[in-house]
Amino acid sequence: MIGIVIDDTSKSSLPGCSLFSPCEINHYTDYEISLVKPHPIFAGVDPDDLTFNKGVAGFFARGTHSPIPAGAEVLITLPDDMPVTYIDRVSTKGTILVHAGRDLFANRMQGKSTDRISVQLLKWVYEESSFMKSSGGGK
Repeated sequence: MIGIVIDDTSKSSLPGCSLFSPCEINHYTDYEISLVKPHPIFAGVDPDDLTFNKGVAGFFARGTHSPIPAGAEVLITLPDDMPVTYIDRVSTKGTILVHAGRDLFANRMQGKSTDRISVQLLKWVYEESSFMKSSGGGK
C-alpha cells in the first residue's frame, strides 16, 4: 500500500505522521525550499520554482509534520532543516509520502520546472507499487 499525505491541516491519523505545525515567518526567506537529495519526484525541478510563484514566496509549503519517524527519507526542507516532504517506509508495511504543503498534483501548467512534479509523482507511485508487489510488500 502507498499512502500520500498532502496536508497543511492540524489533523493526522496515519502512523508516524505528526500533526502539522506552521513555521514561524519573519522574512520571505523563511519560505526558502531546499532539495535535500535527488529524487525522481523532483528531478529537474529548480528549488526557486518551488519557493516562488509569480515572485511571491510561501505557496509551496508553510510548515512541517515534525518530528518525523526515525529512518524516514527527507526530500525537501524549509530553513533550519525543517522537513516539508518525506517518505516513510518504516511506520507501516507500506510507503507513506508526506508533504506539508500545496497539493503536489496541482503543480502543472505554470510554465516552470514544477510542471514536472505531478507526472513524476504518478510515475514514482507506479514504480514504488511495482517494487512493493515484486518484493512481497512493505518492510
